[in-house]
Amino acid sequence: MIQMKKRIIRIVILLFYCIPFTFLAINADAKSGTMIFYGLMFVGLVGACCLSLKIKNIPIIYIGNALSFISSYIATKASDLEQMSHYFKPFTQNSIIVVWSVLAVIFQTIIVLIYLKKKK
Repeated sequence: MIQMKKRIIRIVILLFYCIPFTFLAINADAKSGTMIFYGLMFVGLVGACCLSLKIKNIPIIYIGNALSFISSYIATKASDLEQMSHYFKPFTQNSIIVVWSVLAVIFQTIIVLIYLKKKK
């Protein structure tokens, strides 16, 4: 029964990571001109990271970040964000997705390292 609950929690975390956080943040930034959505993006990703640490499953963090990047990249391709590429200069809409996704992974890796250091 406990294994089933852990499996369901893992699936829910991975589904949560499938939300295109980076796309939603840069899309909202481009449309509203506010950077608050980047903060919300990091809160969502850090929340998923902490939940993954709580169930002691670190690989979910990196698999989830890959899923989030893929969903953001696909959402960018399917959106009209390309028309606003002048807003992100010198980056393109795709390269800004890569930059923010890499920053999110770095930030979550720092959280994982702190968690592992405290665990010892």
